[in-house]
Amino acid sequence: MAIGDADPYADGYGYLWYAKTHRVADRDVPVRFASGNGGNKIYIVPSYRLVVAITSSAYGRGYGQRRSQAILLAILAALPVGDTGRGASDR
Repeated sequence: MAIGDADPYADGYGYLWYAKTHRVADRDVPVRFASGNGGNKIYIVPSYRLVVAITSSAYGRGYGQRRSQAILLAILAALPVGDTGRGASDR
């Protein structure tokens, strides 16, 4: 279900998971994530075979979501362009 017009943190939602494509440097990085109160997140980045779990205690505060997204974007920006984390045996 498309929700991007109503939710700045996600493009879509379904089966209790959200979807968002982040533009990082010159690449689009699709991300799936579960979201909890206060900025608690589980991010899955299939193209990098990466899972990021963030725990937070900013319950009921708007900055928790922004802070978790900023952490994810910093991690994605640190990943090498063109290297999707797949080993030779995965190709």
